[in-house]
Amino acid sequence: MLSRVGVGESKRDELALSERCVREVSRFRAVKKVLLATTDRGLTIWTILDQEPSSLELRYSIYDIEAALLAGFPGTCADFRLVNLAEYGASPQLHLPTKEVIYERD
Repeated sequence: MLSRVGVGESKRDELALSERCVREVSRFRAVKKVLLATTDRGLTIWTILDQEPSSLELRYSIYDIEAALLAGFPGTCADFRLVNLAEYGASPQLHLPTKEVIYERD
């Protein structure tokens, strides 16, 4: 039997997922921004790092957080992207229909 998440519940889950994502990834000093795009297919969350040299340990820690978020919100469709400014430059081309900065380190 399939269950359908109500629209209001879905939006609350999307908000809770994005807030928890910010809370978890912002613990890492290399995380400079978190961007959010919302489409009719769900969320896309971009975690923007600035770390030279790039650390696989940090990347895997963030991937683990993302996997836990997906497991914790099974009714929410979310796609995650990770960009390191030190690798891709100060202005990566983020092709999103709309994006909102939901976290920015001072």
